[in-house]
Amino acid sequence: MELCLKKGHSYIYSALIKYGYSNFTLEIIEYCDKIKVIEREQFYIDLLCPKYNLLRVAGSRLGTKHSDDTREKMSSSQKGHPGSLNHPRAKKIRVTDLETNSSTCYDSVNSAAKALNCGDSSILKNIKSKTNKAYKGRYVFELL
Repeated sequence: MELCLKKGHSYIYSALIKYGYSNFTLEIIEYCDKIKVIEREQFYIDLLCPKYNLLRVAGSRLGTKHSDDTREKMSSSQKGHPGSLNHPRAKKIRVTDLETNSSTCYDSVNSAAKALNCGDSSILKNIKSKTNKAYKGRYVFELL
């Protein structure tokens, strides 16, 4: 099996080049149901403390650092996005916090996402799901 990687600044890329592909293995350590994948990944992150797994929370991008160039490209791609504050059709949104039993209105999904420290796509996905399930077991969204 031939492995092909693009040059980048990742630790795993550098290690593969420095130590050679033959000094690494890829193993499946457990099969599990789809609904348990994040839970089991977190278990193994905690247990094994993998050197090349930079993110310490399974299923989260928390801790990811993007280059200035990448951040600029991401920003440009979102300009005019319907969830952003500067979009002419930005949707106002009410966020109800079930823990504090309080509601806050935001001028856009993007500004609500920033306040909740999550992505606007997470909020939009929750709204579109129609399951009436509170986001993170805590927040209920309502487009105004």
